[in-house]
Amino acid sequence: DNKTPSSKRAEARKQSMNEYDKLMEQIPFADPEEDIENPEQEVRLLRRAVIAMQNRIVQLEQPQAKEESSAKRGKMQASESVSPARATPAAAGGAGAGAAQPGKTHDGFSCFELGNKRRVVVKTFKGKVYVDVREFYDDGTGLKPGKKGLQMSPEQWAELVKVMPQVEKSLAENKEADHGLGGAKRAQVKQFKGNTFVDLRETYGEDNKPGKKGIMLKRDEFQALVATVPHVATELTSADS
Repeated sequence: DNKTPSSKRAEARKQSMNEYDKLMEQIPFADPEEDIENPEQEVRLLRRAVIAMQNRIVQLEQPQAKEESSAKRGKMQASESVSPARATPAAAGGAGAGAAQPGKTHDGFSCFELGNKRRVVVKTFKGKVYVDVREFYDDGTGLKPGKKGLQMSPEQWAELVKVMPQVEKSLAENKEADHGLGGAKRAQVKQFKGNTFVDLRETYGEDNKPGKKGIMLKRDEFQALVATVPHVATELTSADS
């Protein structure tokens, strides 16, 4: 594959936009006074449309968010001590190389690599579709899902996609932030031992105390997560059709 990263991103955006256009053509914007023949099908289409529109918003907002924070990011990168392995994640099995390359888990579900044995998995469980951001471990026979991770409904994933530009900006500025994803699940930008992470976690109580179900992503892992957005949208559309 001789394609450059920029050409791959452009191709992914074009593919996402084509899927968005096709999806919009399927939406039956019916007269509210008329009876709906198949309400369940229309609900599914509308949910897919919402996800597609939020994905498109992220694609449009990302360049603006990156432009606003580029100067601060440059200063931050200049001051950070970066090891060769971290600077070249592709060579180290990190986030850069495989984020947009689909694979399959041991259960046959579609997955996308984030690096460090972390993956985004689009899975079906008891007839429902989920997006699972999870760390895997090697038991000698292959990679298996571990305890660290957060499983989200398509609606919760769509909320995460919606706030990705704000999260990226908070990461670039090293500022803490908190975004609700629906239910008790949240995306938080946190400082821990001098580093900034994105914590995807289920919380509890009125004060949104962190629970055990969740995963903390490094900067490059979150960037890899952002890169999976159009591909996850494709998988969600296929799973819901």
